[in-house]
Amino acid sequence: HQQRLLGFQALVMLRQAVRSLGLQADRLFELADISRTGWLDISELRGLFKKIGMNLSDDALHAINEIADVSGDGRINDWEFARLMRADDLAKTKAMTDKQLRQLFQLFDENNDGIIVAEELTHVLNMLGRPLTLDQAKTLIRDATQKKDATAGLTFDDFSAVMRSNRLTK
Repeated sequence: HQQRLLGFQALVMLRQAVRSLGLQADRLFELADISRTGWLDISELRGLFKKIGMNLSDDALHAINEIADVSGDGRINDWEFARLMRADDLAKTKAMTDKQLRQLFQLFDENNDGIIVAEELTHVLNMLGRPLTLDQAKTLIRDATQKKDATAGLTFDDFSAVMRSNRLTK
């Protein structure tokens, strides 16, 4: 769980570094693809993150690979990398698979009880550089669940609907 969160944080930092340097995703991919295979493996991901000063664990790198690997072939091709580096938020995509949504849900569900409560939502989004107050999280949960009581939290179905509509990441 912590490694997956670290993976998301690392992706956010990579994207910020890319934006600040004015690099395009395709150029960054070319720089990272040292083997010139047309895809990035774990060692190339490790090198990419080292260039921005991050030494990630194998678990965190594998979590990043899982997040990015839409095709499920165990590696990141140029299209998947570009998709990951787009200016819109990591979770803002209608193309997100159910497996990816489940993994993202598990990231937010810190105590693994199957429900994301306001405190979990606030904690994870703040760690990812997306400040959210507890009141904002409660409002989001109330809106997503159509219930007056935000203490019930988000189920996976609620979370999926929110993510597919981009309401969590606006």
